[in-house]
Amino acid sequence: MESSRILYVCSALALALCLIAAGCTGLAGAPDHKETIILQPNALGLPFTEIWNTILEKTGATNETAVLNSADIMIGVDGSLEWLSLEFWDENEDGADLVHVDLSFSPDRSGTISWSRAISETVPVSLHPLDVLGELEQVDFADLHLGTEGLWIEVSGTRGSIGYGNGNYDLVLLENGTFTPLREVWFTPDVQGCPIGIYGRGGQGGNVTITETSDFLFWHEEKTYTTYEEPDPERENIIVFVPESLAMADGVVF
Repeated sequence: MESSRILYVCSALALALCLIAAGCTGLAGAPDHKETIILQPNALGLPFTEIWNTILEKTGATNETAVLNSADIMIGVDGSLEWLSLEFWDENEDGADLVHVDLSFSPDRSGTISWSRAISETVPVSLHPLDVLGELEQVDFADLHLGTEGLWIEVSGTRGSIGYGNGNYDLVLLENGTFTPLREVWFTPDVQGCPIGIYGRGGQGGNVTITETSDFLFWHEEKTYTTYEEPDPERENIIVFVPESLAMADGVVF
């Protein structure tokens, strides 16, 4: 009886280890590569140029022929970089690969980088990744309203006949860390203008579910209710273009 019990426990452990190994060695959609990295903050705390150089080193991509597709950046309420996802084309003699990179960081600035490649048949007219990352690096995000949860920066990979300037947002040019108001910007279908959205995380307003807990000597009690929160009037909602984007635009009105 005892030997059967030991055999059962061993079999269960072996199965668990196999499942863990399967999860760590790559399932469908998992990155091709993953490594640990440590970044040192620059003067403003967001070392995007160093991050780009790290991406080039790890992925083996060529800086001169890199073409930006899209990016997502999460900045914490303290202004620290939490997460960055970047897609760009790496052109070479045989064609081009679309490279997808994810970076995540902990408060001590240690983090992980993972990446994968996929063959791409076409590469649009777009920007170099540093055209955007280099300008964002010069922004002092302490001057922006970080909101209750920080900021989300989205670089869109949308193409088409798209115009900007008539929405519920501030439209600006970002150059050398300075924001300059714009009235209108529009693009032709063959150009990827790479608009940069800067949005406050949290503070959107609306119905919010709140759970209150109480601990007594012999029992634990929870009460859940819904309340309405007003939107944060200072919540950032900005559409940004860098000079290289405006150079590709079909029209710009200051």
